Amino acid sequence: MSADVLIRFADWMVRAVVVVVLLFAYLAWVERDPVAALPAGGAVLVAVSAWHRVTQAPEPKAARAAGPAPVSIADVDRMTCRELQLLVASLLRRDDVGGVHAPTSRVDLSSEVLGHTPTGRTVLVRCHRDAPRRRLGAAAVQRFLDDTLGVRATDLPVLVTTGRFTRSALALGESRGLVLLDRTQLATWLTGRPTRLTPHLGA
Repeated sequence: MSADVLIRFADWMVRAVVVVVLLFAYLAWVERDPVAALPAGGAVLVAVSAWHRVTQAPEPKAARAAGPAPVSIADVDRMTCRELQLLVASLLRRDDVGGVHAPTSRVDLSSEVLGHTPTGRTVLVRCHRDAPRRRLGAAAVQRFLDDTLGVRATDLPVLVTTGRFTRSALALGESRGLVLLDRTQLATWLTGRPTRLTPHLGA
């Protein structure tokens, strides 16, 4: 299991424990003083719902229709991990990938984008914000493959880096059907020209 998966699992476990503890505390309050507890509980639910809508809100329809604003690979190098994730999401929408979702991540150097091709194939893109000269090796590729072949099985796994891949990483990705996009491919994708990903999106 990769470090990214462990971090997400631990995060959700902590959240689940907190929710259970708060729920039991609230139920005990309701038994003691239902007149005060019930309105307070309703107010909390409304606040939580509003917070979720704000933090998980999709990009405005106008922005999605217009597609990503023109950027260069130099612009990408200055982006945060979240900004890179949203850029990749906009590129997928531009290329007719549906149901694109870019969940927030607590991992600083990688994030993911989900979607599906026009033919219904599921797409999972992991975005790595790396230094231009950094080379991702076969170990990073294998970790991603392990994730996408387990509980998060997907039809089209894609690994994007703002750095580069080693030869062993490229060989492993090719042998396992993984689409690898390094900074050169990403720069090409930004211009709208075909990349290694393009043939898979129409399949």
